[in-house]
Amino acid sequence: MVSQRITAEELALLIRLFLEKTPPTEILLKGILQIVEANVNIEPLHFLSFPIILGALTPGGVSTGPRQNGAAGGKGGLLWKGKLSPGRREGDGEYRASHLRSSPWHIAPLHLPLVGQNCWPHMASGFSASMWLRVAEQEEKDGEKDKEESPAPAAESQHGSSQAGSRVLEEGLIHILSMGSKALMLQVWADFSTGSLTFRICIDPNDDIKAGLLAQADSEEELLRAGQWQHVGLTYTQQPEGKKNIHGRVVVWVCGIKKCDVSLDYTLPRKSSLSSDSNKTFCMLGHCAPSSELMQSGRWGMGTVLLFNGSRIGSEEALYLYTSGPDLTSIMPCKYGKPNGTVSKFVTLECLKCEHVRELVMKNKDVDTTALVESLAVVYAPSSPRVYTIYEPVIRLKGQARPVVTQRPFSSKEVQSVSLEPTFLRAFLPTETRGLQSVLHEIGGTGNFVFLFAQTVELSDCEKTQALALQVLLSLSKFNQHRIHEMDCYHGYSMIHQVLIKSKCVVGYHILKTLLDGCCSAPILLLADDGQFRLDMESIAVVQDIRLLSDVLLDWKIWAAAEVNYYISITEITHCLIQLDKT
Repeated sequence: MVSQRITAEELALLIRLFLEKTPPTEILLKGILQIVEANVNIEPLHFLSFPIILGALTPGGVSTGPRQNGAAGGKGGLLWKGKLSPGRREGDGEYRASHLRSSPWHIAPLHLPLVGQNCWPHMASGFSASMWLRVAEQEEKDGEKDKEESPAPAAESQHGSSQAGSRVLEEGLIHILSMGSKALMLQVWADFSTGSLTFRICIDPNDDIKAGLLAQADSEEELLRAGQWQHVGLTYTQQPEGKKNIHGRVVVWVCGIKKCDVSLDYTLPRKSSLSSDSNKTFCMLGHCAPSSELMQSGRWGMGTVLLFNGSRIGSEEALYLYTSGPDLTSIMPCKYGKPNGTVSKFVTLECLKCEHVRELVMKNKDVDTTALVESLAVVYAPSSPRVYTIYEPVIRLKGQARPVVTQRPFSSKEVQSVSLEPTFLRAFLPTETRGLQSVLHEIGGTGNFVFLFAQTVELSDCEKTQALALQVLLSLSKFNQHRIHEMDCYHGYSMIHQVLIKSKCVVGYHILKTLLDGCCSAPILLLADDGQFRLDMESIAVVQDIRLLSDVLLDWKIWAAAEVNYYISITEITHCLIQLDKT
């Protein structure tokens, strides 16, 4: 149970047991390792749950709406896969229902006005977006996940039926993000049953008359995987072809890997008499549905969203945004110092297929974030769901030299909504995760587990037990950006080194295997059933923790008290890694 939800007090009590004279060290470490391994996956500290159910009550008794002109009249609450009609007569009830369930103006509960931005579609040739999201697994039920501190903002479980939700999901799509104005808009929808994304270029004046589809393209299936947090980086760019034709292109990176590249070609429509506010640009997020449409199978969570003016995200930028973690809310340069890069920690064989990423890792270069910093337009963080941060655009005259990147002026704006009542927006709260990684900072962070390793060496002279404590520490800090930062800032590797060179530390093959597993993406040194260790010469492991390898594993002081066999083994392992690098 504590693997999914644990308090800071419970965690402190577990660690305090190691201060006893004769604690059951191995048993305690095995239990703590189970907790750590259940919390190694990337997860934000706060997120928002969708869909928001219109007409449902929050735990505080606040109704989500709907407003009279909202999506309540919509039949179904999600986008049907059929094309929109380019025009219908006013008053056509069937068309109005279709419009309400297919238009982000009504389906998206969160509207972010992009005031004063030089953004697409009227002031730029494209845009980029960065988003963290998690598709709920099919078997998950509302209220089942104990690690969430509070339920979703609307009480989905009290309305509708799972059968109706499954039926609706099979026939339609879930709205993720839309960018644009009444004159032109790019919409991003998802089919969670296949894991694919659908991109649409639309004209949607929101007047029930002229909604029309100009272009549509689908990604491959299994782009989104249920049950895990994924970073999605999206870039849209367009260029004219002749007087009336536009060639649009959408590129998507998932967790730093390029997964989708599709075209959206369309013909510019004739200029129509749109309202005076037709050029006002919005970013619209999330999905809401009437209370009769539970859509339990379509549940998903949204983390931090960053929006950029222009086509700014490429392979390096996508990897940078992914490896910066789900709690990244600012990419502005620090006045003092510069954070260490964590790119190598998340590199896989698939990542290395990209030439730009391979060069970045091999040369240990930092990602140039200048273009991202200058083009950042909006940051929406779930920790403060009622407001978003908007940055003043950088204005540079033609031919003017690019200045040194500095902090940019910004302001906070209130989120707007067509579908939700203002009372609900004011009471809107995120879900807060309460796993190990979320509470560890309350008792001192990674330093507690460095102490755990050192104390285990003092308490036990068994190498296997000492290696178990080291495994706990390295597993904890392998993929979590907060723990990686703590290891860098508080000299975590130096402290591990100091413990390993102690006379009480038994350095052998168990320690060697633990260090190797901490360095690499897959095991290289294997423990057979007969208790013998062997080197896997066919391993396709990638070195991810360069500092652990160079500062700890390859420091000969650690192996000074070891037998000659260990020197031979380390030499063979190094040779194996070099051979893998060549392939």
